[in-house]
Amino acid sequence: MEIPKLRAGEYFPRIVLPTISGTEIDVSETYQGATWQIVIFYQGFHSTRCTAFLNNVESIKDKLICHGISVTAVSADDGEQLQKHLKQLEISFPLAFGLSISQMHELNLYISLPKDFNQTNHPFCEPGLFVLNELGQIVVLDISNNEMCRPELATLVDGIIELKYSEEPLVITGSF
Repeated sequence: MEIPKLRAGEYFPRIVLPTISGTEIDVSETYQGATWQIVIFYQGFHSTRCTAFLNNVESIKDKLICHGISVTAVSADDGEQLQKHLKQLEISFPLAFGLSISQMHELNLYISLPKDFNQTNHPFCEPGLFVLNELGQIVVLDISNNEMCRPELATLVDGIIELKYSEEPLVITGSF
């Protein structure tokens, strides 16, 4: 069975997941008065590259918030794994956990199995990043099959800000 490909210009699906604080969030919803949202999907606590990327995102978060763009990160980890991961993270944006395989499929994320159970105890998603406009449409998406491929953050942020404030009507590219 082929799963339909999620495309730029489409509305991001509603995905509600728990956070470490015990509340559930719709990962596409903005916060702190933002109108645009970046949703980052990462492998989990076992990935040092994902940890470094999330810590780097924290360094640009304030610039994003100043421009009305909030950030949320998501993994398939369970609550205990996320608690362990928090010891390695220096971030202040929301982290949601418990992403299911069916949700990974819905988002067209690549899925991997652990090399061994010392790595982690469940299938996990490979990196994905979605930028959503004020309508919840996917404006930018980046999906990778490996944690080594990540967008360069300064270029990404500058590009998102340029799109958001363009005087031209927003044209969402790469929609087919």
